[in-house]
Amino acid sequence: MSWSCWARAARRSRPPCSPLPMRACASSSPTTGRPAWPHRCKPACAPFPESATSVCILLGDMPGVPAGLVDALLDRIDAGAPAARPVHPDGPAHPVAFARSTFAQLMTLKGDAGARSVLQRLGGDLALVPIDDPGVVFDIDRPDDLDAAVSWVG
Repeated sequence: MSWSCWARAARRSRPPCSPLPMRACASSSPTTGRPAWPHRCKPACAPFPESATSVCILLGDMPGVPAGLVDALLDRIDAGAPAARPVHPDGPAHPVAFARSTFAQLMTLKGDAGARSVLQRLGGDLALVPIDDPGVVFDIDRPDDLDAAVSWVG
């Protein structure tokens, strides 16, 4: 599993999606193979400059995230939300965006629950973005999933 972090700086100083390089890292539990919040990935998110006002964390095994969703999530952060996530009819989805105010909490996470605890603590302050695109819930966990992804993206 790999995680990617995209940063956005304040609109007044940079274009909507910052030209900061994307940082990616692999992170999975050695016992379960499931994604583990990246204690190894902290370097991927930690070094963003002070101008970074938000990050969006994308999962590397989800190739179908629709174009424009990252900007839609980061727009919610720009509007004042501490975090934003898409919600599919099947439930919570990915990717998830976080405001700078959550960065310290993100850096303390461990295990394979991801940032769930951070999102739960936000309660009603978490911005939810309804979306009915299967790309926000489809992930590649098995060889059959990879075959489906190849035929899906064609």
